[in-house]
Amino acid sequence: MKRVFAFKCLLLVGLLLSVVAVEAKRPTTDTNGDGKLRILAIGNSFSDDAMEYLPKFVYQLGCENVELARLYIGGCSLERHVREYSQNNASYQFYHYDYDSYDPHSDKTHEWKKDSELRTMEYALKMGEWDIITMQQVSGHSGRWESYQPYLDELVKIVRKYQPNAKLAWHMTWSYSRNSTHGDFKRYDSNQDTMTNAIVATARKVYEQTPYFDYLIPSGVAIEALRNTCNNPPKDLTRDGFHLDYGMGRYAAACVWYKVLIEPFTRKALKDSEVFTLKGDRFVTTVERAYCITAAERAAKNPYGVKGKISPKGMNKSLHSPYIVIDIDRLDDPDYKKQIEASGIKMDLKKSFF
Repeated sequence: MKRVFAFKCLLLVGLLLSVVAVEAKRPTTDTNGDGKLRILAIGNSFSDDAMEYLPKFVYQLGCENVELARLYIGGCSLERHVREYSQNNASYQFYHYDYDSYDPHSDKTHEWKKDSELRTMEYALKMGEWDIITMQQVSGHSGRWESYQPYLDELVKIVRKYQPNAKLAWHMTWSYSRNSTHGDFKRYDSNQDTMTNAIVATARKVYEQTPYFDYLIPSGVAIEALRNTCNNPPKDLTRDGFHLDYGMGRYAAACVWYKVLIEPFTRKALKDSEVFTLKGDRFVTTVERAYCITAAERAAKNPYGVKGKISPKGMNKSLHSPYIVIDIDRLDDPDYKKQIEASGIKMDLKKSFF
């Protein structure tokens, strides 16, 4: 009996050690091992949309040692990124956020800081070692594989010149609203489903058939899940037919970025975030928050799945430190105040606005 008991104890110890080993090998996004996660996006207005709320998630969840930056030219394609670099043009707006550099006595509460002058791509790429660098195609061509090369190869070469060790992430964008008047919508027969399927198929080809990318950020899949579940037609979670709604649209995309890139490093779960927003046409209160987080989690697990509705489960938890984003410019607008009252946000959160 003693031998049997001893054998069982050894098995249990072995099992526990194996669990610890698996946990220790959990993927991290800290490429250089300095204990800090640094993410740079080379993009356009769609990366601006997707990243806007990230500092709020990082701050509210207490994610120390996280730094974010984004290079922005509106409507910038892969081809133009390569051209801007080759001509050394200082044409990028540069936004920066570093959790650890904020002074609560002098700075606004964890917001993006925009450089006062335009920057070159080289400027951003030479700002120390980036752990992750994201790329994307301009929205109108994001579902057209023929528009990617040779520019994708060239952009990767540029990045590797300055950042040989950074991991690369591909950002899958979203389709336009069903009534969008964007000129490029005709490339997809002005059909939302056609555009969605083309974007997903092309992103899959980029991610699986090129040797470059370690991560896929399926923002478009999460947006599609929400459109199937709690949509606001005909805008379809956009503000103008293609850019994301300032509220629920941008919020959902930020959930995807956090889930794919930041959560593996911080180990602070997206589902524990308590960020809400009273911006845009679709406010994010307790109900919308649950849908956005669920959509992001499902997209991370199935980045090519655009069919079916989502059903949030286990999201009804008590709140401890909600962070509420408000539209300061509209506070004097009586209609905006009525929208806030109708949302039930005060009753749901029982907290003051931040």
